[in-house]
Amino acid sequence: IEAQTVPGIGELSLIADISIIGADAAAVGKASTHLQEIAADPGPHQTLSGAADGLKNLFAAGFDMNINHLDIEFPMGTVETRLTLEIPESDRADFRWMSLLPNTVAALDIKIPEALMELAIRMNPQIGLIVAMGYLKKNGDVYEMAARYKKGVMTINGAPIAIPFGAFQ
Repeated sequence: IEAQTVPGIGELSLIADISIIGADAAAVGKASTHLQEIAADPGPHQTLSGAADGLKNLFAAGFDMNINHLDIEFPMGTVETRLTLEIPESDRADFRWMSLLPNTVAALDIKIPEALMELAIRMNPQIGLIVAMGYLKKNGDVYEMAARYKKGVMTINGAPIAIPFGAFQ
């Protein structure tokens, strides 16, 4: 997507290279159809519950997603994002969302230009907390994050992060 103008920011472009491997096509279709119905008629009577079965089947079947590039080019620099996500197959008959967490493997890498980060902090000083907490680390003229998740353990820039699994039950 090229040359989209965002008020207050300027023109931006989006470059994406995304692949999903092993996704259950029927489950994707069911969830997608329901989400399109919600978008077409977003009234209060619409809920996500119609998409839930499709989403459960999609995640229970397992899949791999690779975002090789999700780059957003701003006038003051490019935000670079990379993501890999491995969702293992689960028992469809007894699927629980919590069953995904112990066996999922993920890696997320983000680079944000210094000029863009400074603008974001000026617009909302609370954004500076993610730098103060070590979630984004300055490396030359960019801020970087390297997040990893494997078998229930998350690290951000090498530091372990507690995940309150009880909150997801």
